[in-house]
Amino acid sequence: MHVHTPRSVLNNGFGDDFDAYARTFFQRAIEREIAVVGVTDYFLIRGYRELRELQADESRLVDLLGKEQAAQAAEILLLPNIELRLNELIKVGSPEPRVALHVIFGEDVDPAEIENNFLHQLHYLSEADPDDLDERPALTVPNLEASGRRLKEQHERFRGQTDLKAGMEQAVVSHDEITKVLRGKRHFRKRHLLILAADEHLSKVDWDGPGHITRKVPVQKACFFPPTL
Repeated sequence: MHVHTPRSVLNNGFGDDFDAYARTFFQRAIEREIAVVGVTDYFLIRGYRELRELQADESRLVDLLGKEQAAQAAEILLLPNIELRLNELIKVGSPEPRVALHVIFGEDVDPAEIENNFLHQLHYLSEADPDDLDERPALTVPNLEASGRRLKEQHERFRGQTDLKAGMEQAVVSHDEITKVLRGKRHFRKRHLLILAADEHLSKVDWDGPGHITRKVPVQKACFFPPTL
């Protein structure tokens, strides 16, 4: 339920050849008799969209896998898994100090719906001003790229990254807003699951300390807790 793709800006361990990735993806799923895969992207849905389009293209799938495996690959259920970094800070100095909340949608939810009516309705903290409200742009690629460009101007360490990666690396969202957007859109009701890796970074928060609520509330929202591998 948690497989990234070459389109995962913050977690691409596969190179840039999407066809080579897709061939390996489907072949390994077939070998292991895996029926359902959550195709995961941070803040985006590009990898899922591209993999699903390839899966629906029979001739392309046959060219990639051969007729027998293409027929098997077409039967694998792909689900969109959006990985979101929450604004709770777990451990200062950690390479991954944020809690990751996953939203998995049903296969009948169109990617455009997820993009336009979920992701683009979320907002992330970008800038602050003592005389004005904090800047919270919508979670869109152009906005993330604009934030990245600004960050690269402000801080030298980010200048070796693409605009999108620099902006995405710093973007965090509120689990409260995630809940509000999902509940406010009728077409998402009973068509999504909230997933939390409870034994990951959140487990570093002490139940007996002032972070009790920080740990408890995301746990209460989650539908299930997969193991961290």
